[in-house]
Amino acid sequence: MEKSTLLKHFESHPHWFAVNECVKTLIKNGYKAYLAGGCVRDALIGRPINDFDLATDAMPEQMQEIFENSIDHAARFGVIAVPYKDEDENKFQIEITRFRWDKAYEDGRHPTEIEFKSEKEDAKRRDFSMNSLFFDLYEGKIIDFTGGKDDINKKVIKAVGIPIKRFKEDRLRILRAIRFQSQLGFDIDPKTLLAIQYECKHIEMISKERVYTELRKTISGENYLDAFNSMYTSGLFEVIFKDMEFSRSFNWEEFKIDFYNLEEQTIEAFFTLITIYELRSLQATFREEKMKELVSFYKTLKIPSKIIKDVQIITMLYFDFGLHNLVPSIRVFESKHNSLFFKLLNCLGKKNEFTKIRQIYKNNLDSVSHLKKPFINGRDCLSLEIEPFEIGNVLDLVYEKQLLGLIIDKQESLNFVKNLKQQMESA
Repeated sequence: MEKSTLLKHFESHPHWFAVNECVKTLIKNGYKAYLAGGCVRDALIGRPINDFDLATDAMPEQMQEIFENSIDHAARFGVIAVPYKDEDENKFQIEITRFRWDKAYEDGRHPTEIEFKSEKEDAKRRDFSMNSLFFDLYEGKIIDFTGGKDDINKKVIKAVGIPIKRFKEDRLRILRAIRFQSQLGFDIDPKTLLAIQYECKHIEMISKERVYTELRKTISGENYLDAFNSMYTSGLFEVIFKDMEFSRSFNWEEFKIDFYNLEEQTIEAFFTLITIYELRSLQATFREEKMKELVSFYKTLKIPSKIIKDVQIITMLYFDFGLHNLVPSIRVFESKHNSLFFKLLNCLGKKNEFTKIRQIYKNNLDSVSHLKKPFINGRDCLSLEIEPFEIGNVLDLVYEKQLLGLIIDKQESLNFVKNLKQQMESA
């Protein structure tokens, strides 16, 4: 039953024809050929397979001889790739790796020396037991040297062998464990989590781009709250975000609730909420300077500039929003950022003002679903001898009265400006 279920899952993938061809070619030439790692795990869980990896006992030069069009991905590490095209002429590759043992790591990420070994040693070099499974397509069976199948059934993420050793070899495995928890809904084995706590201070050895990528994937997973808890209890949040307010104990539970209530688990939402937490206790005069510091820090995290810019815009909209700032607040309803912004207002306690301003906005829509145009413009103000540097503020004030229904036509707008000018001159 398991064999037919797994095969059905494998065969549903559009690249299966190429995988099947590679396997048959290796077996035909007298070598072993196993599906390896994530594709086996995902088939057992019933998740969509992202890509396929094959493992074999053929040496790199033997693989290159068998597959004449193969690409040398890292032949000295036993890795080659076979290029294919799908039915739409899109290019892809099937990666094949020689069974190996990683002998030495020097940079906390990549092996510097390997030794070609058996499939058993190959399984024991991998990060987590659930990722160390092989599937023998020829025999139609799972090959499990590390208890990975049992851990999948128990929904546990467990490091292969000694957890600290696995994380010392490759620090990225720390973030991968958290990401898998978010995506799969598995628990992290207590000894593995303890090793994350011990080793997470060394993630500075990982490129910031990889840290950002893993964080983004973690945030978008269905079980992100469990992953957040692991990141918090292990100290990983504190390492990544240093001394930021949101990651301190007295803010943490509140932050989790707010992020959950946003109902938009994206990287933009995550960093916008963090930014609001960092700025909310500051007076308005200090927010701009703090925002500059945060932008500089976000750049060091390699967050894309577009996301940083959106975070800035939405954060400042949040602090400026309200009946005290009516015209720009109403214009928010036509902003491209309105979806996330409204969710922020709802979950962070500005719901009443949001409701009032939304009603004012609705009352002032014209036939093309935009706000009614102001009755007067800058030229009208100049004709009434309003100083150029005052025109912007005057127009906003008049427009606010118009939107509230206190001014009903152009003549009333002009009269209001005349009275305002007299008040300014007599002040």
